[in-house]
Amino acid sequence: MALEAAPQADRVCRLAQLLEARLQRAGRLGRYTLAEVAQHCTPHDGWIVVDSRVYDITPHVVQHPGWTSGCGTSQLLAILRTLGTDCSEEVRAVHSTRALLQLQPFLIGVLVVEGEGQDGGGSSSSSEAAACQGDSD
Repeated sequence: MALEAAPQADRVCRLAQLLEARLQRAGRLGRYTLAEVAQHCTPHDGWIVVDSRVYDITPHVVQHPGWTSGCGTSQLLAILRTLGTDCSEEVRAVHSTRALLQLQPFLIGVLVVEGEGQDGGGSSSSSEAAACQGDSD
């Protein structure tokens, strides 16, 4: 079983790399700092970072069945808690490699270190990011 899973995981990773390369060539892959990502922490404007990749998962959050179905509420709450953060560990802990491929349509950029070249807005407001983090208090 493990021998079969490894080739499939490799294929999924290669497909994700091809999709990312296509976005890069098209000039549609932004560069964002964690401070910029932190500004996007609401259900109607929600970004996450997974493995140094930035995803705008707003459509997924808005359409999540947890808003109307009690059985999806805990999943939705877990997603809401991670908006605006690097949630790589949490995502990898609960999702298969194949499931991670479902993030690809939401890919908008790569994470860069503060001060590196970026084209994702640049004027991040620490008060906006703090407001998001304070929402859970």
